[in-house]
Amino acid sequence: MNKSIHHYCLKILVLLTLLTAMLAGCASLKPSQPVAGEVVSMRQRIASGPWEIEGKMALSDGHRSGSGRLHWRKTDQGAEVSVRAPLGQGQWLLRETPSGAMLRSSTRGERVADSAAELLSAEVGWPVPWQALPYWLFGQPYSLSSWHRSALPESFEEDGWRITYSRFKNTKLGWLPHKIIATKGPYSVKVFIHRWVFPQETL
Repeated sequence: MNKSIHHYCLKILVLLTLLTAMLAGCASLKPSQPVAGEVVSMRQRIASGPWEIEGKMALSDGHRSGSGRLHWRKTDQGAEVSVRAPLGQGQWLLRETPSGAMLRSSTRGERVADSAAELLSAEVGWPVPWQALPYWLFGQPYSLSSWHRSALPESFEEDGWRITYSRFKNTKLGWLPHKIIATKGPYSVKVFIHRWVFPQETL
Protein backbone atom coordinates (compact mmCIF):
# COMPACT_ATOMS: atom_id res chain seq x y z
CA MET A 1 0.00 0.00 0.00
CA ASN A 2 2.75 2.42 0.96
CA LYS A 3 4.65 1.57 -2.25
CA SER A 4 1.52 2.20 -4.34
CA ILE A 5 0.93 5.57 -2.67
CA HIS A 6 4.57 6.50 -3.15
CA HIS A 7 4.46 5.49 -6.81
CA TYR A 8 1.24 7.48 -7.32
CA CYS A 9 2.68 10.59 -5.63
CA LEU A 10 5.79 10.30 -7.77
CA LYS A 11 3.66 10.25 -10.91
CA ILE A 12 1.75 13.34 -9.78
CA LEU A 13 5.02 15.14 -9.07
CA VAL A 14 6.41 14.31 -12.51
CA LEU A 15 3.20 15.48 -14.19
CA LEU A 16 3.22 18.75 -12.25
CA THR A 17 6.86 19.34 -13.18
CA LEU A 18 6.14 18.76 -16.88
CA LEU A 19 3.07 21.01 -16.74
CA THR A 20 5.07 23.80 -15.10
CA ALA A 21 7.76 23.54 -17.76
CA MET A 22 5.17 23.64 -20.55
CA LEU A 23 3.50 26.71 -19.10
CA ALA A 24 6.85 28.44 -18.74
CA GLY A 25 7.69 27.62 -22.36
CA CYS A 26 4.38 29.01 -23.58
CA ALA A 27 4.91 32.19 -21.59
CA SER A 28 8.31 32.72 -23.21
CA LEU A 29 6.71 32.59 -26.67
CA LYS A 30 4.39 35.50 -25.93
CA PRO A 31 5.65 38.81 -27.35
CA SER A 32 6.87 41.03 -24.55
CA GLN A 33 5.15 44.38 -24.13
CA PRO A 34 7.24 47.52 -24.65
CA VAL A 35 8.71 48.94 -21.47
CA ALA A 36 7.42 52.49 -21.11
CA GLY A 37 10.78 53.92 -20.04
CA GLU A 38 12.60 52.38 -23.01
CA VAL A 39 10.01 53.68 -25.49
CA VAL A 40 10.16 57.21 -24.05
CA SER A 41 13.98 57.14 -24.02
CA MET A 42 14.14 56.07 -27.67
CA ARG A 43 11.63 58.72 -28.75
CA GLN A 44 13.63 61.38 -26.91
CA ARG A 45 16.71 60.20 -28.83
CA ILE A 46 14.80 60.43 -32.12
CA ALA A 47 13.55 63.94 -31.39
CA SER A 48 16.72 65.42 -29.89
CA GLY A 49 19.59 63.22 -31.07
CA PRO A 50 22.41 62.79 -31.32
CA TRP A 51 22.30 60.41 -34.26
CA GLU A 52 23.37 60.29 -37.88
CA ILE A 53 22.51 58.16 -40.88
CA GLU A 54 24.29 57.69 -44.19
CA GLY A 55 22.62 56.13 -47.18
CA LYS A 56 20.35 57.02 -50.07
CA MET A 57 16.96 58.72 -50.39
CA ALA A 58 14.52 58.72 -53.30
CA LEU A 59 11.40 60.88 -53.69
CA SER A 60 8.65 60.47 -56.28
CA ASP A 61 5.24 62.01 -57.04
CA GLY A 62 4.34 59.28 -59.53
CA HIS A 63 5.58 61.30 -62.50
CA ARG A 64 8.83 62.89 -61.42
CA SER A 65 11.41 61.24 -59.20
CA GLY A 66 14.87 61.90 -57.91
CA SER A 67 17.39 60.23 -55.66
CA GLY A 68 20.75 60.91 -54.13
CA ARG A 69 23.26 60.11 -51.44
CA LEU A 70 21.90 61.01 -48.02
CA HIS A 71 23.57 62.27 -44.86
CA TRP A 72 21.23 63.16 -41.99
CA ARG A 73 22.56 64.51 -38.71
CA LYS A 74 20.34 65.22 -35.70
CA THR A 75 21.32 67.01 -32.47
CA ASP A 76 19.48 68.92 -29.76
CA GLN A 77 20.25 72.09 -31.77
CA GLY A 78 18.36 70.89 -34.83
CA ALA A 79 18.93 68.85 -37.97
CA GLU A 80 21.12 69.01 -41.06
CA VAL A 81 20.30 66.93 -44.12
CA SER A 82 22.27 66.81 -47.33
CA VAL A 83 21.19 64.98 -50.47
CA ARG A 84 23.68 64.72 -53.33
CA ALA A 85 22.60 63.37 -56.69
CA PRO A 86 25.13 61.28 -58.62
CA LEU A 87 27.32 62.69 -61.39
CA GLY A 88 26.84 66.30 -60.27
CA GLN A 89 23.11 66.38 -61.08
CA GLY A 90 22.30 68.65 -58.15
CA GLN A 91 22.23 68.70 -54.39
CA TRP A 92 20.29 70.00 -51.37
CA LEU A 93 21.41 71.16 -47.99
CA LEU A 94 18.59 71.48 -45.48
CA ARG A 95 19.13 72.93 -42.00
CA GLU A 96 16.50 73.22 -39.29
CA THR A 97 16.82 74.91 -35.88
CA PRO A 98 14.28 76.00 -33.26
CA SER A 99 14.27 79.46 -34.87
CA GLY A 100 13.59 78.37 -38.45
CA ALA A 101 14.89 76.49 -41.47
CA MET A 102 17.06 77.01 -44.55
CA LEU A 103 17.20 75.05 -47.79
CA ARG A 104 20.07 75.54 -50.22
CA SER A 105 19.48 73.99 -53.63
CA SER A 106 22.03 73.85 -56.43
CA THR A 107 19.24 74.68 -58.89
CA ARG A 108 17.04 77.17 -56.97
CA GLY A 109 19.46 78.85 -54.59
CA GLU A 110 18.87 79.48 -50.89
CA ARG A 111 15.50 79.99 -49.21
CA VAL A 112 14.34 80.29 -45.61
CA ALA A 113 11.06 79.52 -43.86
CA ASP A 114 9.62 78.74 -40.44
CA SER A 115 9.97 74.98 -40.93
CA ALA A 116 11.90 72.44 -42.96
CA ALA A 117 8.64 70.74 -43.95
CA GLU A 118 7.50 73.95 -45.67
CA LEU A 119 10.75 74.32 -47.60
CA LEU A 120 11.05 70.71 -48.67
CA SER A 121 7.42 70.44 -49.76
CA ALA A 122 7.78 73.63 -51.82
CA GLU A 123 10.94 72.25 -53.42
CA VAL A 124 9.41 68.96 -54.58
CA GLY A 125 5.83 70.20 -55.11
CA TRP A 126 4.02 67.84 -52.74
CA PRO A 127 3.65 67.39 -48.94
CA VAL A 128 6.69 65.45 -47.73
CA PRO A 129 6.03 63.95 -44.24
CA TRP A 130 9.10 65.62 -42.75
CA GLN A 131 8.05 65.61 -39.07
CA ALA A 132 7.11 61.94 -39.09
CA LEU A 133 10.04 60.71 -41.18
CA PRO A 134 12.68 60.58 -38.38
CA TYR A 135 10.40 58.33 -36.32
CA TRP A 136 9.71 56.11 -39.33
CA LEU A 137 13.46 55.77 -39.85
CA PHE A 138 13.67 54.24 -36.37
CA GLY A 139 10.74 51.87 -37.02
CA GLN A 140 8.24 53.86 -34.96
CA PRO A 141 5.07 55.78 -35.77
CA TYR A 142 5.15 59.54 -35.30
CA SER A 143 2.19 59.45 -32.92
CA LEU A 144 2.94 57.79 -29.58
CA SER A 145 -0.70 56.71 -29.34
CA SER A 146 -0.09 54.50 -32.39
CA TRP A 147 2.71 52.61 -30.63
CA HIS A 148 1.42 49.15 -29.71
CA ARG A 149 4.22 46.64 -30.11
CA SER A 150 7.75 46.03 -28.89
CA ALA A 151 9.19 44.32 -31.96
CA LEU A 152 10.12 46.24 -35.09
CA PRO A 153 7.12 46.15 -37.44
CA GLU A 154 7.11 44.93 -41.01
CA SER A 155 4.66 47.72 -41.84
CA PHE A 156 2.12 50.12 -40.37
CA GLU A 157 -0.14 52.96 -41.52
CA GLU A 158 -0.20 56.53 -40.27
CA ASP A 159 -1.91 59.68 -41.54
CA GLY A 160 -2.72 57.98 -44.85
CA TRP A 161 0.85 56.80 -45.37
CA ARG A 162 1.84 53.14 -45.48
CA ILE A 163 5.31 52.53 -44.12
CA THR A 164 6.98 49.24 -45.04
CA TYR A 165 10.27 47.75 -43.85
CA SER A 166 12.10 44.97 -45.65
CA ARG A 167 15.50 44.86 -43.96
CA PHE A 168 17.00 45.63 -40.55
CA LYS A 169 20.52 46.23 -39.23
CA ASN A 170 22.03 45.46 -35.84
CA THR A 171 23.30 48.76 -34.35
CA LYS A 172 24.58 50.03 -31.01
CA LEU A 173 20.95 50.73 -30.11
CA GLY A 174 19.74 47.31 -31.23
CA TRP A 175 18.02 46.32 -34.47
CA LEU A 176 17.00 49.29 -36.61
CA PRO A 177 15.61 49.62 -40.15
CA HIS A 178 17.85 49.45 -43.20
CA LYS A 179 15.23 49.87 -45.94
CA ILE A 180 12.14 52.05 -45.48
CA ILE A 181 9.44 52.73 -48.07
CA ALA A 182 6.59 55.17 -47.32
CA THR A 183 3.77 55.55 -49.84
CA LYS A 184 0.59 57.63 -50.00
CA GLY A 185 -1.29 57.61 -53.28
CA PRO A 186 1.21 58.47 -56.04
CA TYR A 187 3.79 59.80 -53.56
CA SER A 188 6.67 57.78 -52.19
CA VAL A 189 9.68 58.30 -49.94
CA LYS A 190 12.35 55.60 -49.95
CA VAL A 191 15.33 55.56 -47.62
CA PHE A 192 18.16 53.02 -47.68
CA ILE A 193 20.32 53.36 -44.58
CA HIS A 194 23.85 52.07 -45.08
CA ARG A 195 25.19 53.27 -41.75
CA TRP A 196 23.78 54.33 -38.39
CA VAL A 197 26.06 56.53 -36.25
CA PHE A 198 25.61 57.13 -32.50
CA PRO A 199 28.21 59.14 -30.54
CA GLN A 200 29.87 56.77 -28.06
CA GLU A 201 29.57 59.09 -25.07
CA THR A 202 25.75 59.15 -25.30
CA LEU A 203 25.17 55.37 -25.30
